[in-house]
Amino acid sequence: MAGGRPSVTRAVLLATVYLGALLFEREPDLPTSLGFAALAILLENPQTLFDAGFQMSFFTVATLAAAMPLWSDYWRGRSQRWTRIAPAGRRAVFWTLELAGLTLFAQLGSAPIVASAYNEFSLSGVLANLLVVPALFLIIPLGFLTAALACVSSAAGAFGAMLLLPLLDYVIAVVRACGEGPWAFRAIQTPSVLSIALYYGGIAAAAYFLSRSKISMDLAEIP
Repeated sequence: MAGGRPSVTRAVLLATVYLGALLFEREPDLPTSLGFAALAILLENPQTLFDAGFQMSFFTVATLAAAMPLWSDYWRGRSQRWTRIAPAGRRAVFWTLELAGLTLFAQLGSAPIVASAYNEFSLSGVLANLLVVPALFLIIPLGFLTAALACVSSAAGAFGAMLLLPLLDYVIAVVRACGEGPWAFRAIQTPSVLSIALYYGGIAAAAYFLSRSKISMDLAEIP
Protein backbone atom coordinates (compact mmCIF):
# COMPACT_ATOMS: atom_id res chain seq x y z
CA MET A 1 0.00 0.00 0.00
CA ALA A 2 2.86 2.40 0.76
CA GLY A 3 5.31 1.33 -1.93
CA GLY A 4 8.53 -0.65 -1.75
CA ARG A 5 10.98 2.04 -0.69
CA PRO A 6 13.80 0.92 1.67
CA SER A 7 12.16 2.58 4.67
CA VAL A 8 8.89 0.75 4.04
CA THR A 9 10.57 -2.60 3.35
CA ARG A 10 12.71 -2.16 6.45
CA ALA A 11 9.67 -1.46 8.60
CA VAL A 12 7.77 -4.50 7.32
CA LEU A 13 10.71 -6.89 7.70
CA LEU A 14 11.62 -5.47 11.08
CA ALA A 15 8.10 -5.82 12.43
CA THR A 16 7.70 -9.31 10.96
CA VAL A 17 10.89 -10.67 12.53
CA TYR A 18 10.43 -8.82 15.82
CA LEU A 19 6.81 -9.87 16.32
CA GLY A 20 7.50 -13.33 14.88
CA ALA A 21 9.78 -13.99 17.85
CA LEU A 22 6.77 -13.63 20.12
CA LEU A 23 4.86 -16.10 17.99
CA PHE A 24 7.60 -18.71 18.50
CA GLU A 25 7.95 -17.83 22.19
CA ARG A 26 11.36 -16.23 21.81
CA GLU A 27 12.56 -12.93 23.22
CA PRO A 28 12.39 -10.20 20.53
CA ASP A 29 15.69 -8.51 19.74
CA LEU A 30 15.60 -5.22 17.84
CA PRO A 31 19.25 -5.17 16.63
CA THR A 32 18.90 -8.71 15.25
CA SER A 33 15.64 -7.80 13.51
CA LEU A 34 17.21 -4.65 12.07
CA GLY A 35 20.24 -6.59 10.80
CA PHE A 36 18.01 -9.17 9.14
CA ALA A 37 15.98 -6.46 7.41
CA ALA A 38 19.16 -4.79 6.11
CA LEU A 39 20.58 -8.11 4.88
CA ALA A 40 17.36 -9.01 3.08
CA ILE A 41 17.20 -5.66 1.29
CA LEU A 42 20.88 -5.72 0.29
CA LEU A 43 20.69 -9.30 -0.97
CA GLU A 44 17.97 -8.19 -3.36
CA ASN A 45 19.88 -5.09 -4.50
CA PRO A 46 23.36 -4.39 -3.04
CA GLN A 47 23.37 -0.91 -4.64
CA THR A 48 20.70 0.11 -2.13
CA LEU A 49 23.52 0.49 0.38
CA PHE A 50 24.45 3.79 -1.28
CA ASP A 51 20.88 5.13 -1.25
CA ALA A 52 20.42 8.02 1.18
CA GLY A 53 16.96 6.78 2.14
CA PHE A 54 18.33 3.35 3.07
CA GLN A 55 21.15 4.84 5.13
CA MET A 56 18.88 7.33 6.84
CA SER A 57 16.31 4.70 7.68
CA PHE A 58 18.69 2.16 9.18
CA PHE A 59 20.97 4.57 11.02
CA THR A 60 17.95 6.28 12.55
CA VAL A 61 16.43 3.03 13.78
CA ALA A 62 19.82 1.78 15.01
CA THR A 63 20.25 4.99 17.01
CA LEU A 64 16.78 4.60 18.48
CA ALA A 65 17.51 0.97 19.36
CA ALA A 66 20.68 2.00 21.20
CA ALA A 67 19.40 5.11 22.96
CA MET A 68 15.70 4.68 23.69
CA PRO A 69 15.99 1.81 26.24
CA LEU A 70 18.40 3.93 28.29
CA TRP A 71 16.16 7.00 27.97
CA SER A 72 13.04 5.04 28.95
CA ASP A 73 14.68 3.38 31.96
CA TYR A 74 16.04 6.73 33.16
CA TRP A 75 12.67 8.46 33.15
CA ARG A 76 10.62 5.44 34.22
CA GLY A 77 12.56 5.21 37.47
CA ARG A 78 12.15 8.91 38.16
CA SER A 79 8.49 9.12 37.20
CA GLN A 80 7.65 6.52 39.84
CA ARG A 81 8.97 8.93 42.48
CA TRP A 82 6.64 11.72 41.45
CA THR A 83 4.14 10.75 44.09
CA ARG A 84 2.51 14.19 44.15
CA ILE A 85 1.21 13.57 40.64
CA ALA A 86 -1.75 11.25 40.10
CA PRO A 87 -0.96 7.92 38.36
CA ALA A 88 -2.70 9.06 35.18
CA GLY A 89 -0.67 12.26 35.23
CA ARG A 90 2.58 10.35 35.72
CA ARG A 91 1.77 8.15 32.74
CA ALA A 92 1.00 11.22 30.62
CA VAL A 93 4.29 12.88 31.61
CA PHE A 94 6.23 9.69 30.96
CA TRP A 95 4.57 9.25 27.55
CA THR A 96 5.43 12.86 26.68
CA LEU A 97 9.06 12.26 27.67
CA GLU A 98 9.09 9.08 25.58
CA LEU A 99 7.84 10.99 22.57
CA ALA A 100 10.43 13.72 23.16
CA GLY A 101 13.20 11.12 23.33
CA LEU A 102 11.93 9.41 20.20
CA THR A 103 12.00 12.62 18.19
CA LEU A 104 15.35 13.74 19.62
CA PHE A 105 17.19 10.48 18.90
CA ALA A 106 15.56 10.14 15.49
CA GLN A 107 16.97 13.57 14.70
CA LEU A 108 20.41 12.60 16.01
CA GLY A 109 20.35 9.33 14.08
CA SER A 110 19.51 10.89 10.74
CA ALA A 111 21.43 14.19 11.01
CA PRO A 112 24.75 13.09 9.39
CA ILE A 113 23.01 11.39 6.46
CA VAL A 114 20.77 14.42 5.88
CA ALA A 115 23.84 16.65 6.01
CA SER A 116 25.69 14.43 3.54
CA ALA A 117 22.81 14.09 1.08
CA TYR A 118 21.26 17.57 1.29
CA ASN A 119 23.89 19.78 2.98
CA GLU A 120 21.34 20.81 5.57
CA PHE A 121 20.92 20.59 9.33
CA SER A 122 17.32 20.72 10.49
CA LEU A 123 16.40 23.12 13.27
CA SER A 124 12.71 22.24 13.27
CA GLY A 125 12.72 18.46 12.92
CA VAL A 126 12.19 17.75 16.62
CA LEU A 127 9.26 20.18 16.81
CA ALA A 128 7.72 18.74 13.62
CA ASN A 129 7.97 15.18 14.95
CA LEU A 130 6.45 16.14 18.29
CA LEU A 131 3.45 17.56 16.45
CA VAL A 132 3.14 14.86 13.77
CA VAL A 133 3.89 11.55 15.52
CA PRO A 134 0.76 11.54 17.76
CA ALA A 135 -1.41 12.00 14.67
CA LEU A 136 0.18 8.93 13.05
CA PHE A 137 -1.38 6.71 15.72
CA LEU A 138 -4.72 7.63 14.15
CA ILE A 139 -3.66 8.01 10.52
CA ILE A 140 -2.18 4.52 10.08
CA PRO A 141 -5.18 2.49 11.34
CA LEU A 142 -7.60 4.86 9.62
CA GLY A 143 -5.67 4.42 6.37
CA PHE A 144 -6.05 0.65 6.48
CA LEU A 145 -9.69 1.00 7.52
CA THR A 146 -10.39 3.34 4.59
CA ALA A 147 -8.77 0.89 2.15
CA ALA A 148 -10.87 -1.96 3.57
CA LEU A 149 -14.07 0.10 3.42
CA ALA A 150 -13.34 1.09 -0.20
CA CYS A 151 -13.31 -2.62 -1.08
CA VAL A 152 -16.86 -2.88 0.27
CA SER A 153 -18.33 0.17 -1.46
CA SER A 154 -17.30 3.59 -2.71
CA ALA A 155 -19.61 5.23 -0.18
CA ALA A 156 -17.95 3.38 2.69
CA GLY A 157 -14.53 4.34 1.36
CA ALA A 158 -15.61 7.97 1.10
CA PHE A 159 -16.70 7.87 4.73
CA GLY A 160 -13.28 6.59 5.80
CA ALA A 161 -11.57 9.24 3.69
CA MET A 162 -13.73 11.93 5.32
CA LEU A 163 -12.24 10.91 8.69
CA LEU A 164 -8.72 10.54 7.34
CA LEU A 165 -8.25 13.64 5.18
CA PRO A 166 -8.37 16.24 8.01
CA LEU A 167 -5.56 14.40 9.77
CA LEU A 168 -3.51 14.28 6.56
CA ASP A 169 -4.13 17.98 6.00
CA TYR A 170 -2.89 18.63 9.53
CA VAL A 171 0.33 16.67 8.93
CA ILE A 172 0.97 18.44 5.62
CA ALA A 173 0.38 21.82 7.24
CA VAL A 174 2.81 21.04 10.08
CA VAL A 175 5.49 19.77 7.69
CA ARG A 176 5.18 22.85 5.52
CA ALA A 177 5.21 25.22 8.49
CA CYS A 178 8.27 23.53 10.01
CA GLY A 179 10.08 22.93 6.72
CA GLU A 180 9.83 26.28 5.01
CA GLY A 181 11.64 29.45 5.87
CA PRO A 182 15.25 30.22 6.79
CA TRP A 183 14.66 29.38 10.45
CA ALA A 184 13.86 25.74 9.67
CA PHE A 185 17.37 24.62 8.69
CA ARG A 186 20.95 25.66 8.25
CA ALA A 187 23.06 25.02 5.16
CA ILE A 188 26.29 23.20 6.04
CA GLN A 189 29.22 21.61 4.23
CA THR A 190 29.15 17.95 3.31
CA PRO A 191 30.64 15.98 6.23
CA SER A 192 33.47 13.55 5.47
CA VAL A 193 33.00 9.81 5.66
CA LEU A 194 35.43 9.73 8.58
CA SER A 195 33.48 12.32 10.56
CA ILE A 196 30.23 10.40 9.96
CA ALA A 197 31.89 7.16 11.10
CA LEU A 198 33.25 8.86 14.22
CA TYR A 199 29.82 10.36 14.93
CA TYR A 200 28.00 7.02 14.88
CA GLY A 201 30.91 5.33 16.63
CA GLY A 202 30.59 7.90 19.42
CA ILE A 203 26.86 7.20 19.77
CA ALA A 204 27.50 3.45 19.90
CA ALA A 205 30.29 3.85 22.46
CA ALA A 206 28.20 6.15 24.65
CA ALA A 207 25.22 3.77 24.55
CA TYR A 208 27.49 0.82 25.37
CA PHE A 209 29.17 2.43 28.38
CA LEU A 210 25.92 3.87 29.71
CA SER A 211 24.24 0.46 29.45
CA ARG A 212 27.18 -1.19 31.22
CA SER A 213 27.01 1.46 33.93
CA LYS A 214 23.29 0.84 34.36
CA ILE A 215 23.83 -2.91 34.64
CA SER A 216 26.51 -2.34 37.29
CA MET A 217 24.18 -0.07 39.26
CA ASP A 218 21.36 -2.60 39.04
CA LEU A 219 23.63 -5.37 40.29
CA ALA A 220 24.84 -3.20 43.15
CA GLU A 221 21.25 -2.70 44.31
CA ILE A 222 20.63 -6.46 44.57
CA PRO A 223 20.84 -7.45 48.26
